[in-house]
Amino acid sequence: MEFFADPIIHVSSAAGIYSQVTGVLAGLAFTALIGFLGRRAGKTDDAVAASLALTLVALVIVAVLYAVLAGGPDESGPAYLGIMIYGASFALAILSMFHSIALLASMQPGLRWTLRITRFWTSVLGPAVAMLLVSSAAIDIFYLNCLGNSCPSTRTQLTPTKPFGLGLTLAAAIFIVSLYWLPRYTQRTGRRSRAGFLTAASMVAAIAAAVSAGAAIWLLMTPADFRPSEALQDAVIAVAAAAIGLFAFFAARARPPLDPPTASAGAPVSGDDLATAGAGRHAAGDD
Repeated sequence: MEFFADPIIHVSSAAGIYSQVTGVLAGLAFTALIGFLGRRAGKTDDAVAASLALTLVALVIVAVLYAVLAGGPDESGPAYLGIMIYGASFALAILSMFHSIALLASMQPGLRWTLRITRFWTSVLGPAVAMLLVSSAAIDIFYLNCLGNSCPSTRTQLTPTKPFGLGLTLAAAIFIVSLYWLPRYTQRTGRRSRAGFLTAASMVAAIAAAVSAGAAIWLLMTPADFRPSEALQDAVIAVAAAAIGLFAFFAARARPPLDPPTASAGAPVSGDDLATAGAGRHAAGDD
C-alpha cells in the first residue's frame, strides 16, 4: 500500500493548467496596478504600486515558463525538475499578491483583521505551504526514477535524508521561525519601514522568477532521459527554502509608515493600534 497519492503523469497537461492559472493572476495584478496608479501619490502608495508591479513581473515570467514546459515531453527528467523549480516561483508570486493586499490593508483604519490575516498568510502559513508544494515534486521524481524497476515504499521518502523529507523539515522550520517572528514585529512600536523595504518581499518573488527563467534555459538543453539525482533535488529544495524564508522575513518585517491614531488625552496608544491605523500618507520616521 502506497503512502502518497498517484504522481503527476502528464506533466504537459499540469503545466498548461498552471500557466493558465498564473496568466489569470497576472491579469488581476495588472488590473489592480492600473487602478491603483490613479491614486494620489504617497509613501505607502509608492510601495504598494511597486509591489504590484514586481508581482506582475513574477507572474508573467512564471506563466511563460509553464507554457514552455507544457509544450515539452511527458515523463522526462527536465520536465519534472522544472515543476519543482517553477513551483517555488509560482508560490512566491502568489504570496507577493497577498503581501500587496497587506500593504493596502495597512492604509485603511477599518481593516484590522484583513491586515492580520494577510500578514499571517504571507509570513507564516503561506511560506510553509509553498515549501510543501515544492517538496511534493520530489515524490513525482521518485516515481519517475522507478520506471521499469521495483520501487521501495514511499514511506522511505519521509526521512530528512531524502528530498521530500528534507522539504518537510524545512517547511516545519520556516513555520516555527516565522511564527516566532511575526508577533514581535507586529507589537513593536518603533519607526516605520522605508518604502523600498516594504517591497523587498515582492522583490524576492521577482528575482526567484528570473532565476527560474535562467534555470529553464539549462532545462531546455538537457536530454529528456536525464534523471535528477537526490543531491540536485536537495540543492533545489534548499535554495527554494532560502528564498521562501527570506520572503517570510521581509513580509513580517514590513511596517508601513502610518499616521498615529487619535487618542484622548492621557490615553496610551498601543502598538497594535499603530500597526493598523491611518492612511499611510506621512511617515512617522524611517528605518
